[in-house]
Amino acid sequence: MKFTIRDLFLVTMIVALVVAWWVDRHRLSQTIKSQNAEVMQLRVELEVERAVMKAQLAAETARAKAELESVFNSSAPAPNPPKP
Repeated sequence: MKFTIRDLFLVTMIVALVVAWWVDRHRLSQTIKSQNAEVMQLRVELEVERAVMKAQLAAETARAKAELESVFNSSAPAPNPPKP
């Protein structure tokens, strides 16, 4: 069985395409993995920030309620309105 230059060129092209495809898929999978890791890190940071903001809101709400209760539950008598 004889191989011609054309046959060798065809085999070389097929091997080159397969290798190029494999390298591209490998790079793509690595990019996806790194982006997924980055997304997970951002999610964790977002959840932490959300928890901090929720705690701050609860503290501010409690402070505002306490302030309102102290204003409206005053034991001072009401002033006498002027008589007409």
